[in-house]
Amino acid sequence: MRWSLALAFTAAIILSVVAWSMANEPGWTSRILVPQSEEAVRQATPIMNRPYRPLHFYGNTVRRMHYHGRVRPTLTEVRHGFQAWASRG
Repeated sequence: MRWSLALAFTAAIILSVVAWSMANEPGWTSRILVPQSEEAVRQATPIMNRPYRPLHFYGNTVRRMHYHGRVRPTLTEVRHGFQAWASRG
């Protein structure tokens, strides 16, 4: 009984830390180019807070390294990029 309680507590702590760390990560946007009217806002936003954008390899890599600790995208991340690109208006 004591072990199962300790295991449940540990699992809850791990899951809450994972959920907290993923909650701060920006999502994908379908916009490859930012309009000139929004360029100043984009330049003022730190690179870690900008959304992932298709074909923006440097910024996406920096964010992936910061949030996930790896440089190469997973297949799921590649799929999200293609879906964002395909959904552009």
